[in-house]
Parts: sequence; C-alpha cells; structure tokens
Amino acid sequence: MVRSATNQAKISAFYPYSMGLNLISQAFSTLMTSYSDSAQRLTLREEPVELYKILKFGGFASSGAEAKIRISEGDVKVNGEVETRKRRKMLAGDEIVIDGNLLMLELESTS
Repeated sequence: MVRSATNQAKISAFYPYSMGLNLISQAFSTLMTSYSDSAQRLTLREEPVELYKILKFGGFASSGAEAKIRISEGDVKVNGEVETRKRRKMLAGDEIVIDGNLLMLELESTS
C-alpha cells in the first residue's frame, strides 16, 4: 500500500508534532525482503513510534481506535511475542506480525 502525497500531507498536518509520525511517504510501501515473500519493510524517519500508529498508518486498522482494540485482543505479535501494550515504543529492528504479515521496521538512512 503506497500512501499518496495528499494522504501524507493530511497525516503530517493532523500530527504536526507527534513523536515518530514523520514517516516518509514510502514508509508503508510493500518492499519485499530477501528472505520472506510475506515480509514488508517499513521505513521510519524517526524513532520511537507507538505500535498502534504503525498499524493505523500501515493500513492494518482503519483508525487508531481499531488498532488499539486489535492490539488489546492479542492480534499482534512483536518480536515473536503477543503484545497488548497499545503505546509500545517501536524501534528499528523490531518485527511485527499481524494478519499473517511480517512487518520489519528500519530507520531511514541519513546520508
């Protein structure tokens, strides 16, 4: 799922100061990793980012409230363990599994 520039501008305008929400516009594109056909890399501009925000902006929940419900119901695994903390701070290198999809977080390189 690729976010359009318009959607990214709406996100940035809605959360102008929130920690970790300066995700690059390609953050949730489906870049496949070399070792798994079902893995997606999510590139973060800043870290940490709260878990529910990743699910929301990644398209795995239609709203923050839905993302929080899915987390509290145990639908999400982080680094191989069921995670129920909605605001868990996610860092580069963390792996999220939801709906059978593996999401790998990486930090945008600053070169």
